[in-house]
Amino acid sequence: MTIKGLLYTKHGRVGTRSEGPDYWLQAFDTEYLLRFHDRMPWQPDYELAFHNGHIVEMEGRMDAGAFLVTRLWRLPVSYIPREEGRAHLGDVLRVALGARVSLADAPVEITFVAADDSRCPIGARCITEGQAVLTFDVSISDAAPLGVKVTLRAGHADLASATVEGYRIEAKRLDPYPTLHPSPSPSTSYATIVITRA
Repeated sequence: MTIKGLLYTKHGRVGTRSEGPDYWLQAFDTEYLLRFHDRMPWQPDYELAFHNGHIVEMEGRMDAGAFLVTRLWRLPVSYIPREEGRAHLGDVLRVALGARVSLADAPVEITFVAADDSRCPIGARCITEGQAVLTFDVSISDAAPLGVKVTLRAGHADLASATVEGYRIEAKRLDPYPTLHPSPSPSTSYATIVITRA
């Protein structure tokens, strides 16, 4: 297992005979208590102390609530790296119709279920601009999914978002935009959304 984050020290067990340093890694969305070399609780681990205050990557395994480090090295960055390949709160997400997205830093899973698109096609003259109603199934903390609808309509930004159990889902756009002469083979619809804490 490989983890990345900020290595830092907390002074633990204050006022006891085993008072001393504890080493922690602050990853993007959680923190890990670290164990590396065998030592008494009041003794420093000089290798972990050497990297204190730096962004590091380390290999090891979880055991009894602590991450047992087998190898570590500094990273030449000044920020805590996110977990690669996963979506996060605040990311701009492009979700295909029928696709599901889960977040690395929140217990949210969202599926793009349907799009009812009545927007005025490009090149047409319409009485109204029309709208696109997007339907999502939203599951929080593995609960049963809730159906959520948001509407993309010019001049009505308030209709483009919904809140579900402390999380806000905001639709930014729906692609492709309708045209007067659609392709005979329909293309997949994509919703661009942002999920944040409400």
